[in-house]
Amino acid sequence: MKKLLLGLLPILSFAANAGDDPVNCRSQNVTEVYYHGTAECRAANGVLVREEFHNSSTYWVWASDYKGNRCYTSLPFQSTRTVSTKVCDYTPSATFSFIRLDGYEATTLISLNGTDRDGEIVKYEFWVDGVKQPNSGYSLQIDGNDGDTFYVKGRVTDNDGYTYELARTFDVRYREPARCGRHFC
Repeated sequence: MKKLLLGLLPILSFAANAGDDPVNCRSQNVTEVYYHGTAECRAANGVLVREEFHNSSTYWVWASDYKGNRCYTSLPFQSTRTVSTKVCDYTPSATFSFIRLDGYEATTLISLNGTDRDGEIVKYEFWVDGVKQPNSGYSLQIDGNDGDTFYVKGRVTDNDGYTYELARTFDVRYREPARCGRHFC
């Protein structure tokens, strides 16, 4: 009977339609601060520079005149205004990665790499050939024989309750054990 060995391969990652889609988009009013007024300062050559600012997002500004004189100064007034902005939640995204381990069993470790731009992943789930795997966390170990294939589905859930699913077939391949000279390593 042949012993099955899977050589350590570089970690491979697969994804299709990686999620991260905007959902539940809505308008939201926010208060923003802006600065304005006449900026006055002296340039390095001593020339007085004055420039009017009506809508600056920063308190400190570079003021300049038509001759190219510049200086750095603050604006005298601060105001606020209410603006409407678009805010969205985002679905999570995920990819599979896997490694095949050296050894005398055909073992593949599969990881589900989930991300969520507006929160965090709170749940990882796996199904192998349609059977839900119990409490596997973000990784799953599959043991098999040469030529076996496994259909793996993964699902991540974010803290807003949105989910992303992906699926892929993984196959097991026989690999001769690595040799160091005449002996197995």
